Amino acid sequence: DSMSTGNARRDRNMREKTLETAKFPEIVFEATEISADLSKFRPMEQFSARVSGDLTVHGKSVKVQLPVDVYVFRDHAVIAGSFPLHWKQFGLDDPSFGVIRVKEPMMVSFRLKAVPAP
Repeated sequence: DSMSTGNARRDRNMREKTLETAKFPEIVFEATEISADLSKFRPMEQFSARVSGDLTVHGKSVKVQLPVDVYVFRDHAVIAGSFPLHWKQFGLDDPSFGVIRVKEPMMVSFRLKAVPAP
């Protein structure tokens, strides 16, 4: 529900008609396997990894593999990447809006900040 493309009308259309966020408020990725050299997981290091897991969009789960970059800082880590999302695979309606056509796949970019549990 918090996704943003920079266009309020397009965002509203995407949330209400395509993603139906009132019914499916979250997009969830559940990692099941990580392939990386974890010896580099120490402050001021960065490395690449491949994360496999289940991506759930619009109530449908699909197994995916995502390349990610991991940046480790003293008090947190940042995990960033992008991947192609085949919206038809999740049973989503065409997210095209007005004259703006969305080709499949659309690219999804993410950046997560991980902090230690208190």
